[in-house]
Amino acid sequence: MIVSNPLMRAALLALAACACADDDVAAYFATLPRTIPHCASPARPARGALGVCVYVDPSGGLVHARDLGTVAGSGKQMLMDMLLRGTFADLAASGRLPRRWLSFCMVYTASGPSRRERFPTLGFGKREPATQPGLLVPNPFFVAPKWWAEYAAKAAKAAAARPFDGRDDRVLFRGACGPGAKARLELLSLRGLDGEIDAGFTAVDGYETLQKCVDDLAARHGVVPAAGASRRVAPLPMANYSTYKYLLHMPGAATGSYSRNLQYLFSHGAVVLVWRHAAIEWYYRHLVDGVHYVAVDAASLPATLAALRRDAAKRAALVAGARAFFDAHLAAPRLVDRWAATLGALGDRQEGGPPAFDAAAACTCEPRLAEAYARCAKCEITTKRGNTIAKFVGLVPKKRAAVKILGHVEAALKLLESNDAATAAGTRKLLIKALRNLEREPANDKFRSLRTTNKTIDAKVVKVRGGVPLLQCAGFRAEGEFLVAKGDAAAVGAAAKAVADALEAGDGSYKVRAVLAHGACVRGVALGADGVAATGALDNVVRLWDLRGNLTRELRGHEKPRMSDGGVLAVGLVDGGPALSGARDGALMAFCRDGSAANRYVGHGEPLANEPKLTNAQIISSVCYDRASGLVLTGGWDRTVISWDIVGDAPAKRFGPFGAAVNGIAVVPGAAGPTCCAAAGDGTLACFDPSKPPAAATLWVNATATKGTPLRGCCVAGGFVGTVSNDGLARLWDPEDGALVRGAKANADGYLFAVCGTADALFAGGDDGFVTKFAAPSLAVLLRVPQPAAVWSLAARGCDLLVGLDDHVGALLWTADPAEALDGHVAESILASCHAAATAVAGLGPSPALEGAAAKAASADAAQGGDVSMGGEAPPPPNPNFDFSFPVELAGRPGLQINWNRGDDADSVAIAFCDDNGIPRNQLGDVVVFVQNAMGSVEGGGAAAAPPPSQLSDAQKADMVNQVVNMGVDVEQAYAALEKTNYASVELALSTIFGS
Repeated sequence: MIVSNPLMRAALLALAACACADDDVAAYFATLPRTIPHCASPARPARGALGVCVYVDPSGGLVHARDLGTVAGSGKQMLMDMLLRGTFADLAASGRLPRRWLSFCMVYTASGPSRRERFPTLGFGKREPATQPGLLVPNPFFVAPKWWAEYAAKAAKAAAARPFDGRDDRVLFRGACGPGAKARLELLSLRGLDGEIDAGFTAVDGYETLQKCVDDLAARHGVVPAAGASRRVAPLPMANYSTYKYLLHMPGAATGSYSRNLQYLFSHGAVVLVWRHAAIEWYYRHLVDGVHYVAVDAASLPATLAALRRDAAKRAALVAGARAFFDAHLAAPRLVDRWAATLGALGDRQEGGPPAFDAAAACTCEPRLAEAYARCAKCEITTKRGNTIAKFVGLVPKKRAAVKILGHVEAALKLLESNDAATAAGTRKLLIKALRNLEREPANDKFRSLRTTNKTIDAKVVKVRGGVPLLQCAGFRAEGEFLVAKGDAAAVGAAAKAVADALEAGDGSYKVRAVLAHGACVRGVALGADGVAATGALDNVVRLWDLRGNLTRELRGHEKPRMSDGGVLAVGLVDGGPALSGARDGALMAFCRDGSAANRYVGHGEPLANEPKLTNAQIISSVCYDRASGLVLTGGWDRTVISWDIVGDAPAKRFGPFGAAVNGIAVVPGAAGPTCCAAAGDGTLACFDPSKPPAAATLWVNATATKGTPLRGCCVAGGFVGTVSNDGLARLWDPEDGALVRGAKANADGYLFAVCGTADALFAGGDDGFVTKFAAPSLAVLLRVPQPAAVWSLAARGCDLLVGLDDHVGALLWTADPAEALDGHVAESILASCHAAATAVAGLGPSPALEGAAAKAASADAAQGGDVSMGGEAPPPPNPNFDFSFPVELAGRPGLQINWNRGDDADSVAIAFCDDNGIPRNQLGDVVVFVQNAMGSVEGGGAAAAPPPSQLSDAQKADMVNQVVNMGVDVEQAYAALEKTNYASVELALSTIFGS
């Protein structure tokens, strides 16, 4: 059959090549022994070549024989770790991962393997393929199958939006200058192609300066550099490569071997040109010159380019051929297929049993293997996602604005950071405002000078370390009692912008990154290491999102309890694993991220020894996943914490009972292993060792410092245990003995519902509608982030802060990275909705930390909540949507209105009113009593007033008191809660105490 259509011919060639894409794998394994030995560690497969044994356990766990963290190649090792773990997950999901020990040697040098071994030796490229041994696999700059698929899709989408005929007609090349960059210098030294090539060096590798690199290459290879060959050009984001018609691939800069850049070029809808060279990668043998690309060199490039410009059909065929090749050989599934073929062949023949290697020298980035092996020094690389990893691998240029002054800015910022946190924050805020004004109007003399005798300037700039140096970086110079910005308007504006950008990038202020819309209160949030956000809401649904606010999955499986409302109260994300959620139905759900399956774990609410089964004791109020240890824990109203094995079949371990319902759990790392802290609704904080039998696990209990003040959450912040409570205080506790270290007020008044921590900060939020960021462990207030509603849940990771909010608002993702912030009317609308909280924040002064005993709860009945009263003598005309409406005044909040229809249940009306108006559930009892009285006061009302306590027998009351006491509440508190709810139900009484 003769195929004349060039597009069809390209597709057929790619398809044919795909059918035998991995036949070289079988050929390579035919050179190895019949029974393949495990990789011998340490392995150096070549003269100084960097090779490291990689071990894969039967569950797909990855171990490196040695850590390259302090030598060249460490970045590649971590990228390969990401690629392999992502690939193994896909292989496991498709049943293609051999469930046995495997091992091979991975060579991380660009030149590739150079010595034959009895065990598999794998590399990314070969500089001299005719003589080099080893098998080639995808290089680590594919990052991971999922990431690569997303990146390629974005590149293809951008290319489709840029018609070929409207693109830049020049040939594009960008790359570094290094010892192996002979071909690159030849390109830049071509004569007669002025205006036809957009090429240049963007960086230098292996030399002190770009000029020295060019001079050395010219001397060694006899190349006469063209004028400007040593002039550095600006890097171009890979996303903008599709603005060019022709993309040129060159050999690598380090050794002249493979260059990873080629894998990116086939998805940009351009004609791909490849400089002739001997080096190869695994997919090169399927490339067909004239179909997928065009081979060129210094002699042929001018004529080839001229011919392509004359032949539109040829250009179209090459563009189609490049795309077909990508789909057949470079798409994410093909990377997985390559590894499937390699591991499948190895699994059939490698010797059985675990390999013998030095576990003390090995390292891993797998959290579940952390107890057996050391953590690799640069595992942090494997947590990068999205645009961050794109910057790391060089696809997105790092910002280089105002290069000349940024080194001085960095030094000045370090000086500023040497001040106390509050002083530094005040100076940042003032300088940013002044410099942004100057950036907007650089010719305005008003903004070009600052009087140093002004009290504010003197206190916040002149007398603060780093204040004046930062202004000097922006071009300000002293003239008498003034600091004056010198220079022309353009230069002054650019310098002001550069310093303001640097200040904002480090000031920690948060801007809206994404809106995660819900129709119900978001009680649980989590941020995963893989760029996924999770939310759990009172509509019983768990939702997964990307960090741009796109809903990727709704996960359903929780049920509505028979005697209470449903709702998800806590969520977690296991690295590379399931989404976790705990809810009022008493179930811990472990959902597959794609929603294909879920495991359901139950155990909370089961009667404790010698105790009756309690109403609603099954409610799970907290979920904790610890990355380092792999622990999965839940805390519930049954006063216990359960440790679950969601990977294997080990039985769950139930710790407790603790003082009352467990509202928060934190895992504290330690040299002897992790310990767990549980924060309870009676103000008790307890610590236990999860590795011990529950009966012998308790390490310490602090039942006095906050007795009677419900602790609402627990975290680790700055190496301490952090909690928040109903008295509005955030507190830090010593994880060794439970001593109260210090506390600080987060707001003027009101309750704190949510807390989370990082290595240097603690975040707290509550019904005042803003998040307070404290420095940890000092608890100095760094900043407050106003929100549009009450804050119910928090999670922080890197620059991101995820806030779960009250009904009809959902969740907001905030970022301290200006580059990731949302622009436009959506962000403006969110900020406008935060006006009330912002006004409240503006009126707050400093909040000094309370040391030691000064941070104890004021009294046993602290923060019990306010009263609810009718706001008028007679009911107003009914709301058109309801049978009855009453004005309500609650704790100084006039203008509220409660509505119901005939036949409505008082409890349900009260719950809806609280949820609709952001009223804490610990005031629910007051609201119920009010609703019952209001219903009874209306002629023909839909519900009779609640029976007075006198209609209950003493035995009935005693039974209700015992049920509350059995939840860990003292007798007096139980009586008070039941009296407050008019003995309506045990659940309502508990809600006034615990607030769940």
